[in-house]
Amino acid sequence: MLLSHTHKFIFIKTLKTAGTSIEVEFSKLMSDEDIVTPIRPKEIGHIPRNFKWENTEINPSNKFYNHMTAMEIKRKVGADIFKNYFKFCVEREPIDKCISHYSMLKNSPTHNIETHQLSWNEYV
Repeated sequence: MLLSHTHKFIFIKTLKTAGTSIEVEFSKLMSDEDIVTPIRPKEIGHIPRNFKWENTEINPSNKFYNHMTAMEIKRKVGADIFKNYFKFCVEREPIDKCISHYSMLKNSPTHNIETHQLSWNEYV
């Protein structure tokens, strides 16, 4: 999730849609006042900042995270910011998204070790 007060936009990160690549590139353009949530595993060029927001008046839990929903973001930033900032996300063709999820489960070292033998038929 990215929130740029400088450029007045909110990037809502969806699952398995190249969101990490988008975050890494956009985060390079963000100012020190903007919100950039952490991603795991860490990516070169991506510097998280301000994801623990000081303004507890709006939301006492004051933490932003990677795959927040639009409703969660709106609750944390308030209706005015949410209404006035440009909001966008990226969505992927459903079959490509499914293949990407399968590949992540099968190949990612940060996911369950038991899924590396998972066949496509078992997954589907």
